[in-house]
Amino acid sequence: MEDVSTRDFLLNPLAFSLNSPLTTLFASLPSSDIHSPIEMQLVPSGLMIILLPFIKESPRFLLTKGKKDLALSNLAWVRKRSPDDPQVLEEFAEIAAAHQYEMENTAGTSWKECGKKGMKSRFFIAFAMFCLQQWVGQNSISYCESEKDVSIDEAREKEASGTVRGGIGTRRS
Repeated sequence: MEDVSTRDFLLNPLAFSLNSPLTTLFASLPSSDIHSPIEMQLVPSGLMIILLPFIKESPRFLLTKGKKDLALSNLAWVRKRSPDDPQVLEEFAEIAAAHQYEMENTAGTSWKECGKKGMKSRFFIAFAMFCLQQWVGQNSISYCESEKDVSIDEAREKEASGTVRGGIGTRRS
């Protein structure tokens, strides 16, 4: 069984269900309203900020803090079962075993590991890849695509009205 955190369970579907229709709706507006979809993407973020204080912590996080009883009750709440339910107890045992295995295998490690031989070059390569990705405009595609669609729509309107721009001047058909 998987460890499903309550935050992922509640907020990811909410964010996607609000973001996609709003972006589609506002993409058909004139270019003066091109920033509306971007502004509307703040709605899921705002809801998340408002709702996060009321959401229970994940059982795995609570295990790392040593709160086993609260972790078990939160897991039972997520699964909508009793804390004495065999399936909840089995899943909690799996989560606890995975946590124990992780703690045993990472004992003695710290942030000092980042300074070891070979790690600096790995960080540099990752940083360079991120910078190059931004430099080539990977994230600007979704923004520019909507502007391109608007300019295509404007060109179609001009063609329909009879004004066509040529290489030298403008002619009426």
